[in-house]
Amino acid sequence: SGTVENHVNQNFDSAGTESDLELWNFHIPQWAPISVLSLPGSTNRVLELRDEEPYDYALAERAFPVSRKATVEFQVLSRKIGMNILEFEIHDQDGRRALRLRFEPSALTLDLMKVEPRPLAFRTNHWHRIKIEFDCEKQSYDLWVNDELAKKGVEFASNVESLERMVFRTGSWRG
Repeated sequence: SGTVENHVNQNFDSAGTESDLELWNFHIPQWAPISVLSLPGSTNRVLELRDEEPYDYALAERAFPVSRKATVEFQVLSRKIGMNILEFEIHDQDGRRALRLRFEPSALTLDLMKVEPRPLAFRTNHWHRIKIEFDCEKQSYDLWVNDELAKKGVEFASNVESLERMVFRTGSWRG
């Protein structure tokens, strides 16, 4: 879906497969599958992006209403499978990236574009709560990891008027 009118408030418990997620857009190469599944020992269902593809990546994208200021929250569990990288971005209507978080096996890196990235400690095989409050008027965002403010006033990578989609990807964007 290209545009939506309602804010996202989604879990994956009612989805049988990724095809049940009508408002999501996926890019699924043969060796980078995306699936909805229950983790061992849990009744909750999750969206899994797996990547063993050396030349491509899996991508899951979800639109939200065009916003100049909003909060995006999600939980992530990073495991050592495949290429070991997960990137999260928020884009505007033209695909310009305002921010990128890069989850690696031992660090969470913020893509500041204009300065060196500063990694935050990040544990694999552990759920992390991520919260981002963005403000297009200020051209910045605040980042919380596990309910603790990790970075405040991080400058956007690109100047944008508004934002409207979040992207999860198992590798760096090719452009």
